Formats: sequence, C-alpha cells, structure tokens
Amino acid sequence: MNKIAILLFVILAGGVLYYFYQQGAIPTTLMSVSKLPKKRPENLVIEVSKQGGMLPISKGIYISKDSCYQKHRAYQTENKTYFTLNASELDQIYATFVNNKFDRLKTRNIRTHDRGGVSIFLRINRATYKIHDSGSTYINKGSKAAFSHILSSIKSLVANKLAPLKQAFEVKIDSSIAQVSQSGYLGSHTADISHGFQKNQPIPGSLSFRLLPGKHLLRINFTTRSALPNSKNYLSGDLKFTVTSDTKGVMVKMPAPKDSPSNRLLLLTY
Repeated sequence: MNKIAILLFVILAGGVLYYFYQQGAIPTTLMSVSKLPKKRPENLVIEVSKQGGMLPISKGIYISKDSCYQKHRAYQTENKTYFTLNASELDQIYATFVNNKFDRLKTRNIRTHDRGGVSIFLRINRATYKIHDSGSTYINKGSKAAFSHILSSIKSLVANKLAPLKQAFEVKIDSSIAQVSQSGYLGSHTADISHGFQKNQPIPGSLSFRLLPGKHLLRINFTTRSALPNSKNYLSGDLKFTVTSDTKGVMVKMPAPKDSPSNRLLLLTY
C-alpha cells in the first residue's frame, strides 16, 4: 500500500512540475540538459542583433576568433568598430552559453505588430542555435533570466573592449537657443546617446560625451516657449559626421538671420 501511495505521489509531483515548467514558472535550465559541447569549438561564431521594429535603426555584435566588431546603423548612417578577443575571453563568453543552456531556452509566439527586439545566434560545428525576443516571438518566463544573463555578459565584454577606443566629444548649444526653448531632446543611435532637456529646466551651454571613431548621426530638437516667426513652436536639426582624432565636437546654432523664418538648427563640427 505504501509503495502504491509513494508511486502515486511521484507521478502527481512530476505532473505538477511538468505543468509549471510548461507554463514557464520553473527556470528552463533546471529541467533540461544542454547538448552544447563543454569546450569552446574553434569555429565558434556569436551574433547579436537588435532591430528597431519599423524604424530604420539597428545594432549588431559579431564575435569569432578571426574577427569581432560592433555595428550601429541609423537612417543609412553606419558606425562599425572592430576589436579583438583573446582565447581566454572567447572561452569565458562561450561558457556563459553552456552554463545557461542556450540550446534549451524556450520561446512562444504572440501576434504583434511593429515590435523591435533582440536576437542571439550561436554557430558551432555547422549547427546554428538562435533565440529571438523580437517581433511576434517572446522569451518564455522560465528562460528570461538565462537569456538576459547571456545578453548582458556579451554587452559587458564588448563595452569594456570598446571603452578605450572612445574619445571626448562635446556638444555646444548656443545661448540664443536656450533663451527661446523650454524643453528638448538630443540623441544619436550610432553613438548610444540619449539626453533629454526637461521642461522649464535650464538648458546647458555644453554637454560632454565619449564617441567611437567613425560615422555618426546626431539629432536634436527643442520645443520653444512661444511660436516662431514661421508659426512653428519647435527647432530641430540633424547632422551626419565622421569622428576622427581631430574632431572635438559639434556646435548647435540658431538659423542665420537670412533664414530667420526657418526652424532648422545649424549643426557644425569643430
């Protein structure tokens, strides 16, 4: 009788665990066995892709023993920066995939429109493992922690490699802009810059950043306190430019007097 009771308990407990596993309430890594090789394959390739949905912006990372780079693209402007990883660093990042059982992570589909997101690809021994968290594909609850850990490990490693390559960059804002503006925003997808000017807070005369060499796109806009001569209540401007060792920054100025009806800001590198 006791044996039957124990057997029924085991079956019931197993069924409950399986149910919660299917619902994503139990981490995927606890109830699955990874088939990834423990040792890093020589032909390892890792790719990370982040898309902006309907917006023409994207970010990517490519890692292999022969070539590594980060690529940011926005509105036909692309910044691509190469870096190197040694064998120990490649082992470290591959171990993150193995320890988090990347090949066992689960996703689900929910019809969604205009959703960006992240995809991670792992290519080894002619096999490709891929997990999407974008579009209509979502990470299961039980796989989220592992997926996030892999992604953050890659991003942290790449950020540490690229940090020494960045150089000081200043955005100077003419005082005449601050006098007529009440709020605004400055951003660059290629440079990972996002800075807001809060309503009725002082707009600084300059902002300091650190940018990677290469091509960039900078966009800036302000909401004015009152309508301009052309009845518009905003100022905006954008600039495609290339950062070299001689580049110090960008100056943002009001339109020239002859263009006074315009609400297009003048952006110049210096």
